[in-house]
Amino acid sequence: MKVSPNNYAKYEIAESKIFKPECQNRVDSGRTGSWSLLKVITPEGNALNNGIPYVSLDRFKNFNQLFGSSNNYNSIRTEADQKVWQEALITREINSYRQF
Repeated sequence: MKVSPNNYAKYEIAESKIFKPECQNRVDSGRTGSWSLLKVITPEGNALNNGIPYVSLDRFKNFNQLFGSSNNYNSIRTEADQKVWQEALITREINSYRQF
């Protein structure tokens, strides 16, 4: 995920209080095999990962889990929940890649 340096603290709070519990719920319910968040540490001026300080990984046990599970987020139930999620989502720019 691309996160600007001035949003690192906001993003890390959002990750621990909003995204992580939802992802753990998906693991606990069997919708995802496992989930990880990695912080990318690179030397100053490294063009390869410039501006991409975090990587989120969803791992699936099999193709049925990958393609058969819902992408609904169980923690968004009210307008207040939706507002909290929207504020958290704007702390990052996400790029999704699937590798088979």
